[in-house]
Amino acid sequence: MSDSQSNPYAAPVSELTAPQAASHELELLATRRFRTAVGLLLPPALFNCVAVTLPRFVDSGRVPATDSWAFFSLAVTIVGMVFLLGIAVFLWFRGTMLLMFITALLHPLLGGRTERNGWIDAALEGTRGFVVAAVLGSIVWLTYDILLFFQPSHYSFFLFFGTLAHILGAIMYVPILVKWFRYRRAGAPRKVEVVDEV
Repeated sequence: MSDSQSNPYAAPVSELTAPQAASHELELLATRRFRTAVGLLLPPALFNCVAVTLPRFVDSGRVPATDSWAFFSLAVTIVGMVFLLGIAVFLWFRGTMLLMFITALLHPLLGGRTERNGWIDAALEGTRGFVVAAVLGSIVWLTYDILLFFQPSHYSFFLFFGTLAHILGAIMYVPILVKWFRYRRAGAPRKVEVVDEV
């Protein structure tokens, strides 16, 4: 006879093997999606640093070796690129863990009476749009970077690309919010069907 059967005040014991297995598979799938998104978005992010800085040098004729302003601008660009690489490396190895950590922190505030493991599973399921958003985002970002060489100053240019960036960002986080809402509305643990796709 188990402790929970002999002691009426003991916490109920539930079988969590299936949800844990599903969560592990979802974690691996979400990690693949994170890494694909990082790999797609890192090149335009780095190119953006060059696209912002290089036209200034070309127009001004300044050389970093002889001009303090040009040297400072180049140094800031290099630091920015190193910073981006650091973020990319962190997300590559710990992006899924960061999402799970944030999800666990938000669960007491937003999760209601749902189980925390199921809440995390719902967030991992919501990463399905990461790759599509990253593909479209890299195309939009590279287009923006290329056009940035021509130094457009019109407000509509930045408004257009800024709006696209926010829409693509929403493709990444809105599905997570929707999964959370549906899971909370269901109010009961459920088995997660893992679709093995990026």
